[in-house]
Amino acid sequence: MLPLVLNAYFTPLELAAIDAQAEAKTQEKPVPCIPPEPPAPPVEKEVLVLPGGSQSISDCAKKFFARLAETGRYFLRAGVVVRVIQSDGEHVFQPVVAEALRSISEKYFNLFVWRAGRGGEMVLKPCVMTSDQARGLFDSPFTGMLPEVKSLSACPLLLPDGRTITAGFDGTSGVFVTGCGTVVDVPLEQAVVALSGLLADFAFVRPGDKARALAALITPALRKAGFLRLCPMQINEADQSQTGKDFLLKAITSIYLDKPALITQRAGGVGSADESLSSRLLAGCAFPTFANWRGKIDSPMLEALLTEERSFPTRVPYRGEVSIDPSRVCLSMTSNASAMTRDLANRSYTVRLRKKPPGYQFQKYTEGDLLDHIRANQPFYLGAVFSVVRYWMQAGQPTTQETRHDFRQWARILDWITQNVFYAGPLLAGHEETKARLSDPAHQFARSIAVVAANTGIAGRGYSAKALAELAFANDVEIPGCKTFDESSGARIIGILFKRVLGDAQEISVDGYTIQVQVEQMSRPDAQGYFPMRHYYFSIEARPQ
Repeated sequence: MLPLVLNAYFTPLELAAIDAQAEAKTQEKPVPCIPPEPPAPPVEKEVLVLPGGSQSISDCAKKFFARLAETGRYFLRAGVVVRVIQSDGEHVFQPVVAEALRSISEKYFNLFVWRAGRGGEMVLKPCVMTSDQARGLFDSPFTGMLPEVKSLSACPLLLPDGRTITAGFDGTSGVFVTGCGTVVDVPLEQAVVALSGLLADFAFVRPGDKARALAALITPALRKAGFLRLCPMQINEADQSQTGKDFLLKAITSIYLDKPALITQRAGGVGSADESLSSRLLAGCAFPTFANWRGKIDSPMLEALLTEERSFPTRVPYRGEVSIDPSRVCLSMTSNASAMTRDLANRSYTVRLRKKPPGYQFQKYTEGDLLDHIRANQPFYLGAVFSVVRYWMQAGQPTTQETRHDFRQWARILDWITQNVFYAGPLLAGHEETKARLSDPAHQFARSIAVVAANTGIAGRGYSAKALAELAFANDVEIPGCKTFDESSGARIIGILFKRVLGDAQEISVDGYTIQVQVEQMSRPDAQGYFPMRHYYFSIEARPQ
């Protein structure tokens, strides 16, 4: 069933027609997108004479890779032979090593080699491919006969030339569509209402965050199809756990028949994360995601990746370093409290989320929760995204003059879409303050401690710097520059941090939280007078409607 939010906009007859179209598309028999493995034994295997005697490596390799190219299963990616396989339900690229040619050859060929017969004459005899022969074929230039593939897509794509590719390999774009999905034709008005309705149960800190969430729904369609030269990393940031930051990302990727390819924080630090990122890129994952990241992320590799348009170096096992095309990758990160370098903040955009109040009733669907609903109606929602993109294309691919992001092509396209299609306001409203906070330890600490104090403390309580140090240690909030559990040094550092954040102001707002400072007279321990002490007060601003 399509979302109830549509009922307010369309007549029952129109809704019935939309439901019927979506149901018909969903029930269509899927087209096999990846050819199945050849039956064993395959019908009419070709004869392949392996190198030896009068048979050259080149002649053998030419016939071998011409046959592999016909299968639709083997490709050349950045000079590396790969095949598309299923791993944990996902289609990924798997590099093919030379030794694998020995078993691959037996699926498609009857193998022979020239040998001396009884009378000394040369005759063809059945054989198996040796490791040396496999290496000779693998190192030949005829691997270039394989089609050049750039990326995988689990869902159909709407390309810049107006074509929609729904299954299999498209030689023009270099994209292999592994899924067997279909797309429903959705009128623009319906598309806008339906896509906006997906965000109804998320609480955003500011209207700009909702505009960026809407942009996040559309960005993968533009990125995967090749409209965008560069694409910033999406950061879903929550003020508390169980706010929906990961859920939102799963909802977005479900529209594209995909899911986040998780990169988790491990003891090895950023180096381990870089290795995981390389692995996801080599596998062809469309949505590499730094999941539930805490603390500072400082990865020159990630920063470089975000600025590369067509070629990025990664390491392939047994082959050394190769360059892959990252131009259709959508990077993301989820976090409750992260920090990053200024360069990485400049190459990202943030969707800030607030936790819904206790007792909030989330929208119910006949299929289950929001993810179940999207997955059950995925052809409709992908069609809604395509409707928005097609409208933008038919309008001449217009842009605004937005200048508040380093990736201006992305910012100007999505700013036009959020303002002129969704009427959600400017894309980057509030973005500058969030970007500055992410790369400033003092502001990031102020935000983190405000979240804890406002949500777990006593209403109206003022905290001294020492009390804030105790609160930070008790709630695992990192105090920048404080390496050990030491209330005295922690209090001193907190005083310095808040002085940087507040300056001469008595009150500031940080991501939906208000921080006030008051100088209060405290009684001396010896009761001989009073001394001034700063106390900090924290409160939650009015929740967005």
